[in-house]
Amino acid sequence: AAGIIGLVNLTEQERAMITAQERQRDKLDGMLNASEKRGLERGLERGLKRGQAEGRAAAQTRLAEILRLHPEADPQTILRLMAEDDA
Repeated sequence: AAGIIGLVNLTEQERAMITAQERQRDKLDGMLNASEKRGLERGLERGLKRGQAEGRAAAQTRLAEILRLHPEADPQTILRLMAEDDA
């Protein structure tokens, strides 16, 4: 109640200043929220790319190991051995 009484007693110029400050604060809040969202999206994208790269590297390492242990393996056997590693 005291806040409302305080607002009523303000001049038109003071109320306009408060309104302008509130709008500016809301605008800054919106900008910060948008920046945070973009940052999260970029971080997720980078993390996904990093995870994919690590997965490819692990698959290449596993493939090299299979080929070293089973040099005469046919493609189906190689795929089966790769799948067994995932299970």
